[in-house]
Amino acid sequence: MGFPLKLNAIVLQSVNYRDHDRMLTLFTREQGRVEASARGAHKTGSRYMAASTQFAMGEYLLRESGGRYTLAGCTLDSAHYAIRETPTRLACAALLARLCLETVQEGEPNEPLFLTLLQALAYLENGYEDLKGLAAGFLLRFLHLNGQGVVLDRCVQCGGPLKDARFDYMKGGLACAEHATPGSLPATREQVFALRRALQGDRFRPVESVPGCYEALRGFTEYQLDRRFSAFDYFENLL
Repeated sequence: MGFPLKLNAIVLQSVNYRDHDRMLTLFTREQGRVEASARGAHKTGSRYMAASTQFAMGEYLLRESGGRYTLAGCTLDSAHYAIRETPTRLACAALLARLCLETVQEGEPNEPLFLTLLQALAYLENGYEDLKGLAAGFLLRFLHLNGQGVVLDRCVQCGGPLKDARFDYMKGGLACAEHATPGSLPATREQVFALRRALQGDRFRPVESVPGCYEALRGFTEYQLDRRFSAFDYFENLL
């Protein structure tokens, strides 16, 4: 058996398996999604218990045998325990993880999204209070990094200046009233400026507290991914 594989990873999902094991879904900086088992991690006193909890982040050592990975060690940077102190923070983190589970693929690194998730979890760990704004900031950057970015600087249909702008989910951005899909919701100047500011720079940042931004971005996300996510409903019901 060769040397273990060393990966920087965030635990997106941890599922108890058999009596004492856990099955982990890791979002790794180097290889995208990786599935691994953590033997004995669910057993009291296990050295892998903290490292195998959801949202834990660190340097993971994995051994491969027969095409399957097993946890062989971990240098834990953070278990993000503070996220679990309130149901709302936990639900927000679970929503972000759910979206990554939906899109991150095996063997396809996505370092910008990895860093975005890590930065968003740091906000939650440090007690950031505007959870809708945090979720909106993540959704905005998530769509951008997933190749489905919301067009905010012009009419997505005609390319011209925005007049009486609308959130057009079907067309993937803001549209002027003349070209918007019927039923598209109005977009105020405050909402547009808040969304633009949140996308500035390379680092994740929450959207400012402007009503309606989160709801619009939920609409874009579910339309672009072509499905509804119960994690949104659970999060919103706790707010």
